[in-house]
Parts: sequence; structure tokens; C-alpha cells
Amino acid sequence: MAPTAASLLLTAALALIAPGLARAQPAVPPRPPTPAAPPQPPAPAEPRAPLAPPEPPQALAAPLPLYQAGRQQEARIAAEQVLRKLPADIEALFVAIRIAQEQQRQDDAIRLTEQMVKHHPGMVPTWELATQVYQEAGDRDRRDMALRQLIDTQASSIDRTLRGRPFVQRDRIIAHGRRLTVREHFDTASPDAILFLFLSEAEVPKPLNYLMLATDSETTANWREAGVIAPGKRAFHLDSVFTMPNGRQARAMYAAWPDRPDYDTLRAKVLEIIKGDAKPMAGPIGGLAVPLP
Repeated sequence: MAPTAASLLLTAALALIAPGLARAQPAVPPRPPTPAAPPQPPAPAEPRAPLAPPEPPQALAAPLPLYQAGRQQEARIAAEQVLRKLPADIEALFVAIRIAQEQQRQDDAIRLTEQMVKHHPGMVPTWELATQVYQEAGDRDRRDMALRQLIDTQASSIDRTLRGRPFVQRDRIIAHGRRLTVREHFDTASPDAILFLFLSEAEVPKPLNYLMLATDSETTANWREAGVIAPGKRAFHLDSVFTMPNGRQARAMYAAWPDRPDYDTLRAKVLEIIKGDAKPMAGPIGGLAVPLP
């Protein structure tokens, strides 16, 4: 059907006013944001088991009481445990060196001695042990150095008892089931003097039976008269001193020298005696009759 004049007129009018109608329409406001959900309180944590308190560090066993009680292997283990944590611990070093000596672990004894010298060069036991260990190792140079240090350290000790000692403990002999402490005395110029004492460790400080290197004016006079020694020389003799059942002491001479023997010669003779290979000499000492053991 053909459009009428009225419809054409309406269409033209709408075309003129439509843009204005589009501009006049209000803008559609944006949708407000959806409000966030209120925060939820955190879920309560599951209860945890209370933490156990840390275990206190385990105390290290003291090696010296174990050693003194004759529990040598336990003492060795205790000393090694202490030294792993405290390499300068003097008690542990002392025990470790003594046990190394007794077990004839010479390399360990030397290593531990050097460790003790490093940490405690101003202590008398350091140089006592060093002198003993180097003696047993046959290292005369280091033995003599340690002996000089021992004498100097003891003479300058702040301990009056040590400083006043008339001897140094210079050696420890472990052989043939015996343990001897060797004391070298300072008073060697007197015509009547004890130069060395070889004491059983089990009897110190009140020995009943021991060996000694001595010199005395009566024996020296007798030997000079007999032509055994020259004028100006002294007689030196290695004696066994033993306590008889009645409590009196007697002596037997095992060796004699027309001059002071060096320490290694003297020590070798002592080893013969404690092994049982040496026999006492007959005759008097200092003009006294000597009962033989």
C-alpha cells in the first residue's frame, strides 16, 4: 500500500527530532560495586603439643678420678672426649699422656705432650711429662731441653711448695711390671749426697723399698785409700734400700763408679735390677756391713 501524505509527514518530523531525543536521555548510572563480604575471623589454630624443653648438655666424665681408680680404658675415653671439646684441658692432657706412656703408644704420647707444651708452657707438670716422654723416645736433645725448662719453671713457680723442692721429677720408668718415679736432687756438691731416687709409684710419698744413686765421704775415703779412685774424685754407688720385717732399713750395692755416671748409664742399670738380671755386690757400703736381700 502506498504511504499516505500523513504518514510521510510523521516520518519526516521524527527524523528531525530523534537526535535531540537521544541527547536528552539521561545517562544510565553505573552499577554500584557489590560490597565485599565482611572479613571473617581466622579459624582458630589447632592446638599444638607443647615443645619439650631442650635437653641440658651431657656432662663430660672427669678423666682423673677414673685414672686414679685404676679404670684406665674409661679414663682414656673420658680424656679423649674432653680434649675433642677442650683441647687445652690440662687434666685431660695429663691423663691422656700418662695412659699413652703406660700403653707404650709413643707417637700419641709425643703428640699430646706437644699439645700440652703449646697450651701450658709455664706449668711444672708440662715439663715433667715432656722430660719423661722424650726420655722414653730416646730423643736426648729434646729431653735435655725439657729438663732445663723443668728446672727453670719449678724454680720460678708461684707455688712455694714446688719452688722449695730439693729435686725435680725427671723420669718415669715403666718396665717389667714396675712403675718408678725418678727424682733428681739438686744437692750434688756435698760429700754426702743422694743424687737420684727411684721410687715405686705405689709407695710415694713414704717409700719402703727403693733404689738410689748416692755418694758419701766414708766410702770415698775408703776407695781413695784402696787406690780405686784418684784424689779429688768421689765414689758413686747405686744402692737398693729395703725395709726389713723389724722396720729397720738396710742397703745393698748393685753398682759403683769412680765418677758420677751419666743418666742413661744409670737408668740402664736400674732396668737390669728391676728385671732381675743384676745381683748385689758383696761388701760394705760406707764401712757398714750390708745384709743382702
